[in-house]
Amino acid sequence: MARRLVNKEMHEYVSKSTVQKKQMQKFLRLVEDTPSEY
Repeated sequence: MARRLVNKEMHEYVSKSTVQKKQMQKFLRLVEDTPSEY
């Protein structure tokens, strides 16, 4: 039971971190697309 709970929390943590990575990549892409004087 405890192991299942830990797995669930780990899964939520991993999915959150992957979402954050995607947002970070999106942000970096925006920064690359904008002119350098911005």
